[in-house]
Amino acid sequence: LRDTVIDLDESPDRGTGWRAPAATSAALLDTLRRALRDWADPDVRREAQVRGMTTDWSWREPAARHVALYARLARR
Repeated sequence: LRDTVIDLDESPDRGTGWRAPAATSAALLDTLRRALRDWADPDVRREAQVRGMTTDWSWREPAARHVALYARLARR
């Protein structure tokens, strides 16, 4: 999820959800607590929902980055 979810605590103005920092039960529990905290705030929840729904999930930007990378590597 690291490449698709922007954590609300890390970036409140750009966040789209919550990510566990590690694959442990403690990290998952902490992430669930943070999600429940934010979910209880209708403004925070709605802003995150809108950001997530209006995000461009197409391959346009990642493809352009890959093309630029390959072009840079080809010049070397």
